[in-house]
Amino acid sequence: MHDDLRPTDPTTGTDPTMSTDASKESEGAMTVHLAPPTRGARRRALRDRRGLRLWLVLVLAMASVSVLGATTPLSPHGSSAGAAAPGAADGNGGYLYTLPCPAGQTTDCPTIDVGPISHLNDGQYVYVTAKNFDPTGSIRVAFCAANTSPTDPSCLSGNWETQYLRPTTVPITNNPTTQNLTSLSYPVFSDPAGQGNNQIPAYDLVNNTGSVGGFNCDNGANPCELVVTDEPGQGPSAGNGPLITSDNSAVVPLDFAASSVGCPSSDPQVSVFSSFSLEHFIPAAVEATCAGHNGVVALNTADNDNSVVNDFASGGTTVAFVDNASDPNQVASLLGKSYAYIPVALSGTPESFLAGESNQGQNFPINSYNLTPNMVAGLVTSRYQQPAGSYTQPPKPTYTLSDNLSAALAAGSPAVTCADLPGCPTTKGKFKQFQFMQKYNAFDLLNPVPTGDFAPATFGSFNSNVSSGSSFQATSWLCSASNTPFTVAVDTVGQSAPLPVKVTDTNVATDTLTTAPAGSSIWPPYPNAPWVYPDCHGYSTFPALSATANNYGPAQSPGFQAKAMRNWCFGGSVLPQPQNPQDPCAAFGLMDTSESQFYGLSSASLENAAGNFVAPTTSSLQAAAASFTACPSGDLSCPAGTYRANYADTNPDAYPMANLTYAIVPTNQLSYSEGTAVKSLLTNLLSFSHGAAVPAGYAPLPDSIYNAALADVTNDISVAAAPPTTTTTTTTRAVASSPSDSSGSTIDTSTVDTSTVDSSPSGALPLTGTDAPATSSGRSAPAPVAVPPASIPTGFLLVGLSATTRFLLPAIVILAVGSLLGGL
Repeated sequence: MHDDLRPTDPTTGTDPTMSTDASKESEGAMTVHLAPPTRGARRRALRDRRGLRLWLVLVLAMASVSVLGATTPLSPHGSSAGAAAPGAADGNGGYLYTLPCPAGQTTDCPTIDVGPISHLNDGQYVYVTAKNFDPTGSIRVAFCAANTSPTDPSCLSGNWETQYLRPTTVPITNNPTTQNLTSLSYPVFSDPAGQGNNQIPAYDLVNNTGSVGGFNCDNGANPCELVVTDEPGQGPSAGNGPLITSDNSAVVPLDFAASSVGCPSSDPQVSVFSSFSLEHFIPAAVEATCAGHNGVVALNTADNDNSVVNDFASGGTTVAFVDNASDPNQVASLLGKSYAYIPVALSGTPESFLAGESNQGQNFPINSYNLTPNMVAGLVTSRYQQPAGSYTQPPKPTYTLSDNLSAALAAGSPAVTCADLPGCPTTKGKFKQFQFMQKYNAFDLLNPVPTGDFAPATFGSFNSNVSSGSSFQATSWLCSASNTPFTVAVDTVGQSAPLPVKVTDTNVATDTLTTAPAGSSIWPPYPNAPWVYPDCHGYSTFPALSATANNYGPAQSPGFQAKAMRNWCFGGSVLPQPQNPQDPCAAFGLMDTSESQFYGLSSASLENAAGNFVAPTTSSLQAAAASFTACPSGDLSCPAGTYRANYADTNPDAYPMANLTYAIVPTNQLSYSEGTAVKSLLTNLLSFSHGAAVPAGYAPLPDSIYNAALADVTNDISVAAAPPTTTTTTTTRAVASSPSDSSGSTIDTSTVDTSTVDSSPSGALPLTGTDAPATSSGRSAPAPVAVPPASIPTGFLLVGLSATTRFLLPAIVILAVGSLLGGL
């Protein structure tokens, strides 16, 4: 049902343009016949039509001005599935959907949380988290076209961008302590129509029809959505149903980042070079700020830190951004240069992972992992390639390649020995008890799986072999973190519930990092090879343990890291794919939080100095940054303008590896145009970084760091004086008779200066998307351009009139009045 917007006759309420033969109801055969109008009715109709003409002309005028001066933003598209469950913003860049509770239940209804859902990039992963679902069922996740069937849409199914992807069925994890929390990440794709792109291969969602026509995906006429549906059953029986209803589905509209940010063409452009930690930050910040009074477009290239610093040192770029400012190699590369550091963004270094568990051949993704500093050190060095490790035979049995907690439990509070544990051998020989205690290690005790499930039995490390702030910070943390006690839950004889035991690990991160592993499958690469971590300090580049080992994959970028992790543990898909169901795996890799979230990886919770296991979230990153201290002058290990992380921070909510990315700026004087643009760019980045709309993986800068950084922009960047402006004097020849002066002489007005036109950049109002008068820093507005820009800021109507078009609006008004009098 819809409203008919055609004009109606004021006397009859019907359409005067409709013929009697065509005036039929769509749902019946009744014909509507119109009576001839009276003379008074004709007069009223004429008067109303004249009024209508006026309004049409005025609307046309406003539309013309809009076309000349503005670009209208696209409005967010709605879901095609009107029957799907309604959602609400989750406060973290996503949407939370609540499905109806099962019969007889009024609380803890099933929920589906999906995010991020806006400003997405091609190939980015979106996280889906479900809670309170039936542990015998599944959720189906599909990437679909929004303008097809609302109950059975066309969805991606086939080879697309090097992956085979289709609607994915995820079994619900049976763990009441976490409300049966089940999570996965799914890639989404921007595939705009009209650009020569191949259409995304598709099937209808429940596969009733099979292969259907492919679809494009954009923010225009081809919207896309993520569809999450509750399904009964698990395993091969699930995956082809049911249809979408309000009782079983959440349909999430997706919004993609524009291929062009739509910045005014009058904005200055600055080419910058950044570490990977700002790869997704700078484009978002530019899009959010370029339409402002001092908009600047930053053309960024992301790479490893050594390349960034060397390029800046050689004069290849005016501004660079790095996330390992304290790296001695970086400091050495900048010797003799005039530069300063300015903090611009807060993120973190996570131990990213993809892991799974298995039960009766069914694979489940693991959503969380707890790791101590020592466990992270063992993953970096390949000491911990499996949780239980191995052991040596008598007469001196020892545990090797394992973070075994037998000794820590015996000295724990309360103390626990083998005799206290169910199943401990009662034989006189101690070796069988030694073998039994092999399973009591930090990995299994800190990350238990439900009874009957197989936990990850093989670990793989996938770290970058190029310089990065994540590598430097992780090794710095491992060498500074205290060996803080933590609590594990242990099943003991006679107890109905696991017993919490506080233990202090006998293995220490510093020793694990600086000691070569004995018996590792990839170390040594050749006999008597020197260990690659001889000293405990920050390493900007992880030295490769072996170039040929398949479970240590050095990569040149976070994208390659994530791909290697997904291929190794998930078979390139979105769910675990172990070769042996009884041997699930876990892939680990250190990278920036923004990169980890972009590629759909999970982030482990790391033990902080308070003994708590904390994941990198907005709040935990900000809590850690609150204890950062500004570095004093003269300390090469902590350059002036940067901040020192406090790895001993006992704030229980602080993530132990929060990190700042800094701008490196020259302190020698810049030209007026370049210096003004650089100052405006950094101010814009800081304003964006201090707000709440930062992309996933970042946290707003704390007030103290933000204010100090703004002062640094003013104090550290020297800008030459603005060039003098010029004026052009024109004369106007009089056309009337010449007046006389008081003496009776005639004045020659042909030589009198009657008008002065300022030709400086701020002296004209060009037809552009922004009016930019001089800034507080002295920057003049951009000069007029010959043609209108390709696009301008969106969200409001802007009208700019040049000298030749400033009479356009009055002319249109006169035209409207004329139309009222004489008709169109």
